[in-house]
Amino acid sequence: GLLVTIPLMITARRVVMDNTFDATLRADLASPNGAATKRFFQRGLGVAISILIPMGLLEFSDGVGRDWYSEFVFMRCVVSVTYLSVFSVLYKLSVNRVEGLRALIAEPEMSASFWNFATREYLAATKTIDILWRVSGFSTA
Repeated sequence: GLLVTIPLMITARRVVMDNTFDATLRADLASPNGAATKRFFQRGLGVAISILIPMGLLEFSDGVGRDWYSEFVFMRCVVSVTYLSVFSVLYKLSVNRVEGLRALIAEPEMSASFWNFATREYLAATKTIDILWRVSGFSTA
């Protein structure tokens, strides 16, 4: 049962330890959207806690024993929260990159230099999103 969680934890760790993830998260938090991103994460944490507390109370209403079931339920909760947290961060970073591109071309300048810049930004955004999801293995875990 617990062997299923090993690939999930390895994938989540691979994403979090990646330099692209770190650079993207730092850039996003330093951007004008940083405060909204922090609020998104705080609300996500609040939702996770509000789900885990009743779930824990239901699962462990008979007490936490030293049996395999209790250990499995505890590990499932830890892995689920970790994996969903990483998913939420990747989702928000990806959405913010796409929104940044949309804002960039919302009122474009009709010049070659602007479109060269916009194209470079698009390619950088797609490369970053590809690394965060596909290359890291998170999209297939």
